Amino acid sequence: MKRIAAIFMVLVMAFSLCACAHTNKGEALVEKGAALLHKQDRQKADITEALQCFEEAAAQGNDAAAFLAGWTLNFEIMPKTSENLNKAYEYYEKCTETKAYARIAEGLMYIEGIAVQADEEKALALIAEGVQKIDEEQLVGNTELAYYSEALNLLGIVYLGSYTVEEDCEKAAAYFQRGADLHCIKSILYTGYMYLNGWGVETDYQAAMDDFRKAYDNGDEEAMYYMGYMYHEGLGFEADHEKAFECYLKAAQAGHIYSMLEVSSAYSEGDGVDADQELSDQWYEKAVAAGYAE
Repeated sequence: MKRIAAIFMVLVMAFSLCACAHTNKGEALVEKGAALLHKQDRQKADITEALQCFEEAAAQGNDAAAFLAGWTLNFEIMPKTSENLNKAYEYYEKCTETKAYARIAEGLMYIEGIAVQADEEKALALIAEGVQKIDEEQLVGNTELAYYSEALNLLGIVYLGSYTVEEDCEKAAAYFQRGADLHCIKSILYTGYMYLNGWGVETDYQAAMDDFRKAYDNGDEEAMYYMGYMYHEGLGFEADHEKAFECYLKAAQAGHIYSMLEVSSAYSEGDGVDADQELSDQWYEKAVAAGYAE
């Protein structure tokens, strides 16, 4: 659910960043609601008021408000009662014809089995329809581009066999590449992963390393983990355990759990760095504190 919540947050940000260029009451309510959701010190009262804004605007026929009312009920309002989730689904249903994102959101509910019976194939169809309705050219330079790219990533992940739909690595690679072409950092990471493993594309270690480096240069610490792995195993070039350790350490310092474990192992075995059992134990403890469980 955290990944999905993060995907939808991008769209909310898009609304909050838009200047109010209209006097329409519904649009003003949408802007007010989005601003309330983005207060740094927001309280439950702010979220409730935001929802009221969205629902009032949705009642006036504002489809953007209907989508955001559904999103707020789905991800912001606690606890997650059946009543709220059912209302969220109803709001998405109201605007699926005009808001491609609502169709994607509805699909996500079918993946998770939220307010509806889980149905991965139907979910995939809904998400694909939503993606197909979006004009990529109109998204260039638009804050909604990141959200759309995440939808492409989700399709790629689904086709990798994460759900019950038939695995199709070529389709997965194609969706990741579309996102990468739109400069989505996570898509670039996934594309590198496909080249590394030869899934849906020919294995190409240099292309994988290039993608991982590009993703890392844009703030994705997981990419540095994979760079460390490639250096350690000598994939595509001579193994270099010192470079591998440097990569793992950078990723670990950024909070990547599995990199913390690799750093711990390296210190324990003197692999690419001088052995230091005390530092090894410290990094292992950090990994546990960050959520690692044996």
